[in-house]
Amino acid sequence: MSLFSSEKEVKSLIDLQNEMSRTAMLLGSILFIAFGLSNLLTEVPIYLIVGKLAIGALFLFGYWFTKKQGQIQVFLNILLFICFFLLSVNYFKNHGSYGATVVTLFILTLTCVVLIDGWVKWFWIVLGFLIFTLFLFLEIFEIVPVDTTYEEPSSRFVAITLGLFWTILFTSIGVWILQKNYHDQYRLLIKFQKEKEKANLQLSELNDKKSKLLALLSHDLRSPINTLTLSLELFEMGALDEDKLKQMLGNLKKQSHHLSHVLENTMSWVRIELGEEKFSRNLVDIDAFTQEMIEMMQEPISLKELSLSFLKEGDNQTVELEAKPISIILKNLIDNAVKFTQPEQEVTLKLSQKPGHVSWEVSNPGLPLAGESLSNLFTPRIESQMGTQNEKGSGIGLLMSKEIAESLDMELTYSYADGHHKFTLSGSLD
Repeated sequence: MSLFSSEKEVKSLIDLQNEMSRTAMLLGSILFIAFGLSNLLTEVPIYLIVGKLAIGALFLFGYWFTKKQGQIQVFLNILLFICFFLLSVNYFKNHGSYGATVVTLFILTLTCVVLIDGWVKWFWIVLGFLIFTLFLFLEIFEIVPVDTTYEEPSSRFVAITLGLFWTILFTSIGVWILQKNYHDQYRLLIKFQKEKEKANLQLSELNDKKSKLLALLSHDLRSPINTLTLSLELFEMGALDEDKLKQMLGNLKKQSHHLSHVLENTMSWVRIELGEEKFSRNLVDIDAFTQEMIEMMQEPISLKELSLSFLKEGDNQTVELEAKPISIILKNLIDNAVKFTQPEQEVTLKLSQKPGHVSWEVSNPGLPLAGESLSNLFTPRIESQMGTQNEKGSGIGLLMSKEIAESLDMELTYSYADGHHKFTLSGSLD
């Protein structure tokens, strides 16, 4: 991400800013060491050269220490204090405003602007300006003597040229690193933004899935609960003789098993959708499985005084199937057919089998669907309609059945022919 770090090390904006501060320390150490060594070619006293080399070593130590221990802001402020102190001493000993002290002040000011946080940044900038304004005043009005002459013109040329060279080099590298740092910060912000958007999308999908699953659970339990309620109301009204009462009690027992079966299947699908379970394929006798579905749906069919016709094509097969989600789809299709069929009419379940393929077709008589209802049939936009006996619904059953079928790599289709609505669930048997 930055000049001296790998992308794996930099994981946040704070890491990136800290790395830039450490890089500045390393560059500062190189600059002061370069200043010190190049001053050997000038008339600068040896003790000042040693001082610059010492500052360079201190910056290098700061780079190593903060990389190991952190506390970058504390160490930066310590370094600035030492630098300002030494520059104050150096000003009067190193040609005053004609020397490299002013250049060094510029570099320190740039360092404060880029690296120091909070109000401390402005403290150092204002302090530096006031101190060196005072020194310049003392120099110009000759209150404090400053040696501003060079014994040889060549020494002055070398000193100014070297100072200018190192200043331009340090400033150029510093600005380049600053630009690269902000570019890396921008990339990191974009990365965080994408991760946030992804997390929000996942949360939204999870909420949508939760809503759908609750709707499915409500939809699948409504029909058997309504059947139980109707049976109990008939009993309370005393509309049943002894034989019918016995028959009703037997039906209630079946309905309790039916309700338990529906709840188990639906909750299994909910757990699969939430990632708590995986599809479970079991060895299934397709004929027996379909007969079990017919028996389970017999009570709501008989209560509405309908008949259920079961047709078969092809030889029976015993194969591995995801029986629970398929039973949810078939139950929804039969419930839907019962809801929109008039009493004393017939609902048909047709089972077709051939090697490697199976299909279930649920059909019931009725008027054709209008254009909008047909186009929205398997979408959330479908409007719930009242049944032939004012049965209520949520409109979610066909949508969820379609989604379950697709998750099983099966097809759920609709057609209308000969005055009958036909829903067909089909798939290959691998």
